[in-house]
Amino acid sequence: LRFLTLPRRFDRCWINFIPRKKTPVVESMLHRLYGPLLWRALSSSNARVRIQASFVLVDTFPLRDPDAGREATEVCVKKSMAALASLLEDDIPSVRVAGATAASKILSSFWVAIPSKDIQSLLNLIITKHAS
Repeated sequence: LRFLTLPRRFDRCWINFIPRKKTPVVESMLHRLYGPLLWRALSSSNARVRIQASFVLVDTFPLRDPDAGREATEVCVKKSMAALASLLEDDIPSVRVAGATAASKILSSFWVAIPSKDIQSLLNLIITKHAS
């Protein structure tokens, strides 16, 4: 929730949950708390909010409910990939840079879990639109 103006103490508390996100209880809590805020922030009209939301997306990926099943997880991954693609195609250069950074970090950590079509799409956006 770095994109919201919250007290420093809350931010310190939140940081402690990220390393434990693989435990089902923490993962479920992060999904309930961050899901609605994150998706709204990633489509915000404010560029700074979108940039901060990209950092949160990296920290919380894959933002899913562990009790929901495989289909729900696939939907969450698709939603995240669409959000990354949107960041990479943003009109504002600093948002595109944040999107490229987020996509690179997520791909490097979750290469095996992301469908190859999505990997190809993200890499194509990064290479063709940003490298030239």
